[in-house]
Amino acid sequence: MRVLINDLLFMKEVIKRKFQFVITLLFCFVFSFVFSQKDSLAIETSIDVVKDIRYATYKNDTLLLDLYKPKVFDGKLRTIVIIRGGGFKVGDKDGFAKIAKEIAKRGFAAACIEYRTTKEALFPGAVIDAKAAVQWVKENAKEYKLNANAVGVLGGSAGAHLAMMLATTNEISPLNPVGNPNDFKVNAAVILAADADFSLVPESGPLTEWLGVSYTENKDIWKLASPYFHISKTSSPMLFIHSSADKIVPFKQSVNSVAKLSEYDVYCELVSLPRAPHGFWHNKELMKLTLDKAVLFFEEQMKRN
Repeated sequence: MRVLINDLLFMKEVIKRKFQFVITLLFCFVFSFVFSQKDSLAIETSIDVVKDIRYATYKNDTLLLDLYKPKVFDGKLRTIVIIRGGGFKVGDKDGFAKIAKEIAKRGFAAACIEYRTTKEALFPGAVIDAKAAVQWVKENAKEYKLNANAVGVLGGSAGAHLAMMLATTNEISPLNPVGNPNDFKVNAAVILAADADFSLVPESGPLTEWLGVSYTENKDIWKLASPYFHISKTSSPMLFIHSSADKIVPFKQSVNSVAKLSEYDVYCELVSLPRAPHGFWHNKELMKLTLDKAVLFFEEQMKRN
């Protein structure tokens, strides 16, 4: 009988502790949710956004961007063009809206752009679109109180490839919109996990679809679309942030790019994130780390402008 009573008392204590544990977890969840909402609200109230600004028009397409700016600022804002990923196949400008908001919170303007996907235009369509966005920023700087001499770019995955093309190919006419190459020259670029050398990428998949031809069929197109082969002494300074465990875009893509930039004495940095996934910027802590590094880099590269 004593054993039974002890067992009952033990079970009662176990149930009590489990209940307390559940209540604690629930409290932590609610607490975390409330404060995350509070943080989000704080960001929303500290920035302004102008949605759906037309920056380029083609026969069948009108391309839009969203411009994020801090509510309070002095002088003219330095601007970062934000380019989302999606394998050149999917996605829209809202994909990197969180990043754009955080950039604006840190004192920059952020132009979050859409660009034509594979279904809408093959290569070099998206490259031309990204350059047209930079061109729009410079041409409309006065109206939106932007600094036309301080424009950077940040992109992730496919967007990182486009960002790197902006940093390396402004003098290559077939890849440019109409205008002076200086109109789409960027001061600095932040590259988040970019395939820079397409000769290292498998022939099958979204890349072949975007280029419209396989590597075997036309190596020249694949080389033209690879920013690695356009690195030169005129390339813009670049910050590479990449997971050393990336299973989609090999880390050596960034390592090789930094090595080649160094050969031309172009300023560059490489930040390795061990054990992080390919799209590490979707993780709250890693996004903060990424943007802290990016903003510091942009400030350093644009301090003379």
